[in-house]
Amino acid sequence: MPIDSEQITQYLDQFISSRTISRTGSKYTRVSYRADLLQFLLYSAGIEADVGEIARQSEDQSQALERLTLADLNSHTLRAFMAFLRARGYKRSSISRKVSAVRSFLKFLQRELALESVPTINTRTLKPQLVYPKALDEPEVGVMIEAPNLQSSRGLRDWAIMELMYSSGLRVSELASLDVGHFHEGKRTLRVKGKGNKERLVPLGGFAEEAVLAYLKVRQDIPVKPFKPDSPALFLNREGRRLGVRSIQQLVRKYALGRGLGRVSPHTFRHSFATHLLNRGADLRSVQEMLGHASLSTTQKYTHISIEQLKKVYDKNHPRGK
Repeated sequence: MPIDSEQITQYLDQFISSRTISRTGSKYTRVSYRADLLQFLLYSAGIEADVGEIARQSEDQSQALERLTLADLNSHTLRAFMAFLRARGYKRSSISRKVSAVRSFLKFLQRELALESVPTINTRTLKPQLVYPKALDEPEVGVMIEAPNLQSSRGLRDWAIMELMYSSGLRVSELASLDVGHFHEGKRTLRVKGKGNKERLVPLGGFAEEAVLAYLKVRQDIPVKPFKPDSPALFLNREGRRLGVRSIQQLVRKYALGRGLGRVSPHTFRHSFATHLLNRGADLRSVQEMLGHASLSTTQKYTHISIEQLKKVYDKNHPRGK
């Protein structure tokens, strides 16, 4: 059953108006409550957005909500949404609050639309160690990177984007903010501006350097209309402007679905980067530096994934292994 974006807005307004949300001493306002719910609805429609991005309403968001159906609002989506929030570094308390808000809103929809049931999850059972970031295996990364058509300028751009994400583990916001001058040809390094405007140098693999160099040769062909040739942005859209975070997310999703890989996001490339490094023996501190994590504990979530590799090493080499 489709729900148009106008209906969703109306239901949100009715729901929020029906609840006493503002509490003495609480920073949890009606605005943030609405943003939490929109974050879930957009995720259900295929858009991974942080609350700050939701505040900057876009045509992409409206179009995504227009595609949303009631069937999308299920337990699988809610659990995937929780995993997405964990992967983005949200605190357990924030995740519990968001999930609680979603459950309340879905119960409201159940009453308004006479639905038989809504997804139910006990937020008190939330444990960070139960859900881990998704990582592609190495062959799947290859499938993604080989997906673009290298006979077109846009295909070369998309190839360079995915090679960079996997080669350097960049956040999608970091990738979108790259300028041509951040690429150091011949040095195999990138200058990246991360969270808090902190700059770091990250290594660049040979395959990624090759892809970026190939793209730079056709970069001026990306726009379909004249643009300022001195635009500093490394990756351009068809208007000659900087390619945005949402566009990068959409192109990654398109290639993944086209190759039958399901839900893949730029963050999946980042997870794969870290996991594969650890699987091949990289130390945690080095991976922390490359990812730009302020805390080692943030990087440690990847050690669970790579434990499978450690088990294989153990079984192969320990006298009392398999």
